[in-house]
Amino acid sequence: MSLHAFVTGTGWRNEDGSSRSRIIRRHCQMGTEVEFRKVPPRPPESHGVAVVVKVPRLMGLLPAADKTIGFVEAKVAARLLARLDAGETVRARVRSLHAPIEKDEPRVGLALDE
Repeated sequence: MSLHAFVTGTGWRNEDGSSRSRIIRRHCQMGTEVEFRKVPPRPPESHGVAVVVKVPRLMGLLPAADKTIGFVEAKVAARLLARLDAGETVRARVRSLHAPIEKDEPRVGLALDE
C-alpha cells in the first residue's frame, strides 16, 4: 500500500538561511528520494516530522548535505512518528512537483511505500 502526502512549509527558510523553495527547484524532481526526520514540533506546523533531501556539495567531491525542504502534514506525521521513534529510517519519493519561479511556496507531493 502506498501512502501519499504533501510537504508543508516549503516557502520558509531553514535555520542556516537557505531557501527551501530554491532547494526544491534545484534538487527535486519526479522520483527524487527524500527522508523523514523527527524534529521538535517547533514551529507547531511541523507536526514533528521534517522532509529532508540530499544536496551534493562541491560538485560531488564532498559528502552530500541534508537540507530540509519542509514538513509532513499532520495525518501522515502521526503515522510516521512511531516508526521514527523505533529508529527506523523512513524514505519516500517525489511523485508530484509544481515549483514555478514566480511561486513562493512550491507544491511537493510524496509517495511512501508502507
